[in-house]
Amino acid sequence: ITATMSPSTAGGLGHFLDGGSQIGAAMASSGTGGIATMYKYFQTSGSHSITAYYEGNSNYAAVTSPAVVEIVKTVTTTVISGAGTSTWGQAVQLVATVTPTGATGTVQFLDGTTPLGTVTMAAGTATINIPALAVGSHAITAIYSGDANDAGSTSAVATQTVQKASVTVTLSSSANPSLAGQTIGLTAVLSDPTATGTIQFLDGGNLVGTAAIVSGSAAVNTSALGAGSHSLTAVYSGDSNFNGVTSAALAQTVKAATSTTIGADTATPVFGQTIKLLSSVTPAGATGTVQFLDGATPLGTVALSGGAATLTISTLATGVHAISAAVSAPKSSMIGS
Repeated sequence: ITATMSPSTAGGLGHFLDGGSQIGAAMASSGTGGIATMYKYFQTSGSHSITAYYEGNSNYAAVTSPAVVEIVKTVTTTVISGAGTSTWGQAVQLVATVTPTGATGTVQFLDGTTPLGTVTMAAGTATINIPALAVGSHAITAIYSGDANDAGSTSAVATQTVQKASVTVTLSSSANPSLAGQTIGLTAVLSDPTATGTIQFLDGGNLVGTAAIVSGSAAVNTSALGAGSHSLTAVYSGDSNFNGVTSAALAQTVKAATSTTIGADTATPVFGQTIKLLSSVTPAGATGTVQFLDGATPLGTVALSGGAATLTISTLATGVHAISAAVSAPKSSMIGS
């Protein structure tokens, strides 16, 4: 704190006052240009009214300077907590703690130079909830504004690492079992509809097709699956926010088509005559059973053997009969016809 005498030839003792209390003194002389300087360490924050009192000498009268208001603020420290590792889409809570705890004012949170928000202090802390941060590393800082008694301060950088989120993929078929050569639709649905990218549809290790994701799903049509059992999967490529993932395997059963013929050892039997009904199935390796029908009335069921089944009957009534045969192959790779 410096007091300057005018004229500069005035010498003597200058007293420094904080309000009505003396806080120090210094000698001014013509050799110092009429300047008296003292140093004061303020131990309390707040407003101080500083005056300099010159006590005078044989040539100059005593005089008091106008007051100078000195604002003394407490040095603060700001520490940010809550930063760490999160996944995309996960809310992050950051807390800034300011010392001393009686500090008031606001704290601004920054991601690098990008403002995240400004929060009013309460009991020495400020808390902000951030709904989502982009995938990657973020340098988070908290800047305390200061108040009438406390100086502003900036926290050290806290690193928030945001990782990609995970999704699941569910694969379905429009027809299962299906017939060889039949066109079926394969649809993959992601658990988060905001995911983007592509889906590969695989039959074991063979590519069936690739489709772009639209509103959380992708679909392809195929007629290339041969007769037999197929292990189908959907492979999601991932994007800037989501990790790639493969669906659980879908067991798709594709059955071969069959054709069936029907015949009899006589087309004009008489009432009570024993006749043989013969059904032939293509391909000859088909297994299962053949049901013989008189219109809608069952006549009997016979197991296929060597691609054929024979039923012997003698119970047909007089008249015209529409005889048919239906193949049933629930445990084979064939479709009945």
